[in-house]
Amino acid sequence: MAKILELAIEFAKEIQKTDEYKELQKAKKKNDEDKELNKEIENFNGLTTKVKELIAKKDSKKEEIDRTNEEIKNAYDKVMSNENMINFNVKSNNMNILMNKINSILIDAVNGKEVSLCSLNESSECGSCKKCLGKK
Repeated sequence: MAKILELAIEFAKEIQKTDEYKELQKAKKKNDEDKELNKEIENFNGLTTKVKELIAKKDSKKEEIDRTNEEIKNAYDKVMSNENMINFNVKSNNMNILMNKINSILIDAVNGKEVSLCSLNESSECGSCKKCLGKK
């Protein structure tokens, strides 16, 4: 078992060399450095805390809760429309796609299926590896 764990560590290091990983790290750094974005995130978090407190109070007015919920929606929209946040979400999605492909390969292996890139290839070019002869 130690050998497989050592290989997993090496594999993790290889993931960190991918463009997807590097681009995600750059996007995270830009988000961290964006003072306006962080101010908007703090505002959003403060509003979500406020609405939870209002809901927990027995004497809270529905209008105040509704108003705060509207403020939360506006704050969320402001955060998500930030250029750095948009870029981060794109890079995060790209990393998720890579990790889902990796997980799919590992799950296939654990389930005894033949491990190949064919199952990940959705183009009409599938079969180029000659393992499945183009048959899915």
